[in-house]
Amino acid sequence: MANFHDLLRHTPDQDQTATYCSSVDPWHEPADLAERAGDQIGFDLFYTSGVTRGLPAMIPIAMLYGNAGGRPPRRLPTSKKRGYPISYVEMGEEPDGHYTLPEDYAGAIRPVWRKRCTGLIRSLKLGGPIFTGENKDIEVWPDGDGKASFHGAVSSIT
Repeated sequence: MANFHDLLRHTPDQDQTATYCSSVDPWHEPADLAERAGDQIGFDLFYTSGVTRGLPAMIPIAMLYGNAGGRPPRRLPTSKKRGYPISYVEMGEEPDGHYTLPEDYAGAIRPVWRKRCTGLIRSLKLGGPIFTGENKDIEVWPDGDGKASFHGAVSSIT
């Protein structure tokens, strides 16, 4: 097994090495993939490389895109079987930026996935959704009261 050589500068302030998260979602084009840059390394390499230092990691699951038949991803029971510690499961992929109505996400999709995931591993801690990175609220179709806030609607439903 190869040794992990950490080249990042770790500090408790903003002077640490800048890191960027890669999101290679199913709707991207093949040309968007930078395979030599390390996109989508897979959980075996992620957990065995030393990057987690043996600590539990938050792992993402796709609820809207990328799952055949709406089944929970196989990575949940596989990770448990291989002894890979999971701290949280981040549910969803930027629903605020993909024209998903809050009531569809928080009222219909999320409860189903919560049940499916905790049915596989009862002790899972669930989080999310991750948002698009906007520093403002995302406007959606107004509800019956004329409110058009994605974040406000999700908060009131969950």
